[in-house]
Amino acid sequence: MPENDLLEQLYRPNAVSTRFQPVCRLDEQGWSAVAYEALTRGPRDTNLEKPDILFEYVRRKHRIAGIDRLCITAALESSRRIAEPRPVMVNLHGWTLTFDDDFVVLAEAVCDAFGIPRANVVFEIIENALPSRDRRFFRRLESLQASGFRIALDDVGCGSANLDVVVDGPFDILKIGRPLLIDLARSPRRQAMAEMLLALGERLGVDVYAEGIETPADLDAAARLGFRFVQGFVFQPPVHPEELQTHFSTPGSQTW
Repeated sequence: MPENDLLEQLYRPNAVSTRFQPVCRLDEQGWSAVAYEALTRGPRDTNLEKPDILFEYVRRKHRIAGIDRLCITAALESSRRIAEPRPVMVNLHGWTLTFDDDFVVLAEAVCDAFGIPRANVVFEIIENALPSRDRRFFRRLESLQASGFRIALDDVGCGSANLDVVVDGPFDILKIGRPLLIDLARSPRRQAMAEMLLALGERLGVDVYAEGIETPADLDAAARLGFRFVQGFVFQPPVHPEELQTHFSTPGSQTW
């Protein structure tokens, strides 16, 4: 398919779809969903169906801001089909936030159009290659918060991690990425790093989430380290909004 046709296909009705994955909190009753992350899927049966390929493609074509707008709108619209609503976490590239002058206005308008309280939307900033030296990035973060949205920083501790962004940004949530937490139960080094980031979050007064937990053993380890917010296949893979669960029997040995 010619590249122009492939780009145009992204903007066709229902070309972009959304799956959701629970973010769970541990309490006396076990693990229960406190939010859902929206995860984009590109057009079915195309090379762009997988999100990593989709976003790398549009980044190379300098279309990331337009696709961010499209995906966020689709995600918030789809979230209205969730039977038991929770806050929705939607991904947003730092580049879009910095250079799309109208993004905050768009976000407000979409929430108002769908009747979604802004307090129920968490913008999850994708950390890779953040424009941390551009003060517009931080001003726009503050504008989103002033409008009532919450802000999370994604994949902390992974890739080109910008610790100055962690310290300087007005984040409500830090999400530790899966690459840092793989085989958490068997890796003292990964446990030490996770503990350090948990302590940093506590000192900064923000919640710290463990992302990408897939096994009962790693869930056990995360809970013992002090994580009270966890996301991953250990609970539920990304699913259609109608298929979401809210309460989960606690996997693992429950030794914490």
